[in-house]
Amino acid sequence: MKILITGVAGFIGFSLAKYLSENTNHKIVGIDNLNDYYDVKLKEDRLKQIGDIVFYKIDLNDDLQEIFDKYKFDVVINLAAQAGVRYAKENPDSYIRSNISGFYNLIKVAQQHNIKKFIYASSSSVYGTNTKIPSSECDKTSTPMSIYAATKLANESIASAFFYSYGLPTIGLRFFSVYGPWGRPDMAYYKWVDALSNNKEVELYNLGEMWRDMTYIDDVTIAISKIIDQNIAAHEPIVLNIGNKTPVKVGDVLSFITREIGVSPKIVNKPKLKEEVDTTYADTSALEAMIGFSPDTNHRIGLRNFIRWYYDYNEKK
Repeated sequence: MKILITGVAGFIGFSLAKYLSENTNHKIVGIDNLNDYYDVKLKEDRLKQIGDIVFYKIDLNDDLQEIFDKYKFDVVINLAAQAGVRYAKENPDSYIRSNISGFYNLIKVAQQHNIKKFIYASSSSVYGTNTKIPSSECDKTSTPMSIYAATKLANESIASAFFYSYGLPTIGLRFFSVYGPWGRPDMAYYKWVDALSNNKEVELYNLGEMWRDMTYIDDVTIAISKIIDQNIAAHEPIVLNIGNKTPVKVGDVLSFITREIGVSPKIVNKPKLKEEVDTTYADTSALEAMIGFSPDTNHRIGLRNFIRWYYDYNEKK
């Protein structure tokens, strides 16, 4: 099977490409624009860890026809996006360009080349002001609370239109707080480990009184791999929650990290941002029914793995 992974130097894209290159015989082509939203060296170091793949430095808004013509992909997995709920408030234009214009350019070319399966990253943030928990794929998603969430809802709408208008099989993955080794430096758990390790202040929003369904990266890559291989006869566009089904209090995550590192934090308390939800909690029954698997790694195990990776990675710099 020939697979295109966009955002292959990003956290989830890299992890998936590495997993597939080590555990399957699929032909993997990866693309990424290597933007500087966070440390480009981390992205480059991720790419060095991946085995036998073909890599192109290219933006989703560029001309993609040549790559599609050359490789004749069976599956496209779009993990390229401008990430981050908070940064979206500062720089909304980058989200429109990457997450909407870039997404449309990619899915249009995929449809023109009769791709058998178009899988793309959505987000738990699409549930917005909906307070029903756990969040189910059939719940209302009409009130996003951030520009980032709005772009992910737009992706789902565009994918739905391509399914009904052109028959393109689409599967959207609503990720819930994905974390782990090689993760994104803008994520709270990463920033906390970095701050504590360098005797810096730790920012804590809403006194830590929020809950997050933390989903370990290895579980995510396994789930996507199974979705790739699953013979899915789709009668409608599909969206699936990819979450751990076990929300953790944010303040408890910080407490656990400080105990593991053995440093007393210098906490700077900040008010909760309007664009952030109180709780994320995934109902993954649809995912489990489809592939016979759902994420279940305990956050303590996952965070220990991340902390070990953090120190190992930074010692080698």
